[in-house]
Amino acid sequence: MERLRVDGGNRATRADAATDLPLHFANLANVSFADALLLFPAMVVIHICEEWPRFPRWARRFGSPTYSDRDYIVTHALAIVAASAFVMLLRAFPSSPMLFVFFGLIFGPGAFWNAWFISAEQSFRGRIVPAW
Repeated sequence: MERLRVDGGNRATRADAATDLPLHFANLANVSFADALLLFPAMVVIHICEEWPRFPRWARRFGSPTYSDRDYIVTHALAIVAASAFVMLLRAFPSSPMLFVFFGLIFGPGAFWNAWFISAEQSFRGRIVPAW
């Protein structure tokens, strides 16, 4: 397979070195953070689709019998709106404080609590969360 080496951040040059990237990854070296950020709302939607409908049933069984499908839908619809809004805000007003707000209030807590929830459930209760 022909490979490209990434030199100096954004440049890809042909080479045969141990640090080479496959050609299909070469374009990733030239994707800006702002462009990659546009994928975040889509990834939130994919994650929600991955969980539906097994997670609400699991939550009613092991969490609270009052947790409804409506609770799940409303919460995750708001997550999609928040992800989209913050991405647009961050693209419109690119600054360190906005980036901090995005990672501190949107991306970070979602990634952290999802990972913590899965780990805790598997470690302490010995159950695997069925949505994954």
